[in-house]
Amino acid sequence: EICVTECKPEFMARSSQLYYFMTLTLSDLKPKRGPVSGGTQVTITGNNLNAGSNVIVTFGRQPCLFYRRSTKHIVCNTTASDEGFEKVKVSVRVDKAKIHQELQYEYVEDPTILRIEPEWSIFSGNTPIAVWGTHLDLIQNPQIRAKHGGKEHVNNCEVQNSTEMTCQAPALAVDPNHQSELAERPEEFGFILDNVQSLLILNKTNFTYYPNPIFEVFNPSGILELKPGSPIILKGKNLIPPVAGGNAKLNYTVLVGEKPCAVTVSDVQLLCESP
Repeated sequence: EICVTECKPEFMARSSQLYYFMTLTLSDLKPKRGPVSGGTQVTITGNNLNAGSNVIVTFGRQPCLFYRRSTKHIVCNTTASDEGFEKVKVSVRVDKAKIHQELQYEYVEDPTILRIEPEWSIFSGNTPIAVWGTHLDLIQNPQIRAKHGGKEHVNNCEVQNSTEMTCQAPALAVDPNHQSELAERPEEFGFILDNVQSLLILNKTNFTYYPNPIFEVFNPSGILELKPGSPIILKGKNLIPPVAGGNAKLNYTVLVGEKPCAVTVSDVQLLCESP
């Protein structure tokens, strides 16, 4: 039964549905640490966490921005710490009720990027890049970005440990029908690491993009006829990026039918020893 203002018959209503009073409990949170700049998605576990209407989560004095919840989980995104590196108490309020449980979260130093290798790719991107830095394991969904001509391209990275991660180079926004024959430098190049703003643009990098490889068609029919055992020669240009030092190499895979062949590459041709 529900009363409005006073519990008199004229102010009472009866519903066929039952209203339950639930006890909310907290048990854990993951991860327990993240960058001081925030942006970490934290999952708080417990019971009956979908009860009530309004959820407010704070980490110390800073709000953790509510994302979603279920019976067993509350998910929120941390904001930057106003006190620097510190351990803070986690507070969860549902409506007017505060859930009492000693949970702590630690704000630690933001990740840094120390080295990228190699510092080049081709316009279409997706070449492997190794990245070294610090505190990289704090980041949940690291990404690498390049901006050119006002357009941004992003690709994903995979964290190996606290000091290493691997990425696929983002493409450079160039018109594929009017590809430049010259190397290009992106207007901006950097990383999206949670809410760490200092790494969005790396000022010290010399990252350079080179024209995509282009292969000539075999002939108007597109069919190449060969004698058994004869090598296959694919002619083209830009097959080896002209990187200073001459140690640039792209990974080529050539299949004859379904069988790979051994490949030898120069700047203008690719030689395939047919299997």
